[in-house]
Amino acid sequence: MSFEILDHTADVKIKFYGSNIEQLLSSFTEAWVNLTSFILKDPISKKYEDKIEFNDQTDMLYRFASLFIEQLEGENFYINRLLSASMPAPGVLSFQLVGYCFSEVTGYSNIPKAPTYHEIYFDIGKGYGQIIMDL
Repeated sequence: MSFEILDHTADVKIKFYGSNIEQLLSSFTEAWVNLTSFILKDPISKKYEDKIEFNDQTDMLYRFASLFIEQLEGENFYINRLLSASMPAPGVLSFQLVGYCFSEVTGYSNIPKAPTYHEIYFDIGKGYGQIIMDL
């Protein structure tokens, strides 16, 4: 898997690469872990499985990236690895993630606040994606 994290004004741009949907999203997940740094209080390992419906590949990436922030802020769940990803039907992404549930974050840096549509790009056939995250 490979990725790049680039400074982008007050944000950060993540570029990631892979030869299929699972490798692309694994590269994004590795970039997320590399970008974020947390000290979690009382972490408990957890598996998360879900499906996302989407309109196009760009919409899929936006929704997938949003999930990381929603789980962190709303559920105290820090995602740190993609187990699997597939598209069982057109417009549907099915995936399994793992990470940690925690009681609180006691130290942190670089917490993304939201993905943006600015310069967003995702193309499974070309093996490349990029997204800008607000910090």
